[in-house]
Amino acid sequence: MKGFAAMICLFALVVAVAMPEAPGVDQGGAGEILVDAADAAPSSTASHANIYGAVAFERGPGGHFYTSAEVDGRGVRFLVDTGATGVVLTEASARQVGIALDPASYQIVGRQVSGEIRGQFVTLSSVRVGDKRVDNVAGVVVEGAQENLLGQSYLTRAGRIEMDGDTMTLR
Repeated sequence: MKGFAAMICLFALVVAVAMPEAPGVDQGGAGEILVDAADAAPSSTASHANIYGAVAFERGPGGHFYTSAEVDGRGVRFLVDTGATGVVLTEASARQVGIALDPASYQIVGRQVSGEIRGQFVTLSSVRVGDKRVDNVAGVVVEGAQENLLGQSYLTRAGRIEMDGDTMTLR
């Protein structure tokens, strides 16, 4: 599991190099409705927003934050990754939301210690978590990826991120 977490962090760095810069992330604050992820496995799909549109996530198993989102109107489970510049989709999730993939035309989308990362850059028509919808979101479908990452190309345009202990809030 430690190797997988290290691979995710390294991949986030690679995506950061390959995708356009995103604005910074704010920290602080509290007072929100929480997504039920404290004891949920990554397959949990609940997302909740308060009357002000804030969406909060509890730190889940392994110390990570997970959420369900709608990508082009279809449900997708994400690891919330403030260190990833863009949204990363697995090939299975990309197909699920209707993205046409042609592995024969994949290009190098990044590099990591074990070699090159291949995939396909995409623009997602819309990504929504709770009431936070963003249109025309930069993303990448990564060959062999095991997890979807919800990165800065969505997060910074949806609002600001605040951290308070084991709670992450998107305002």
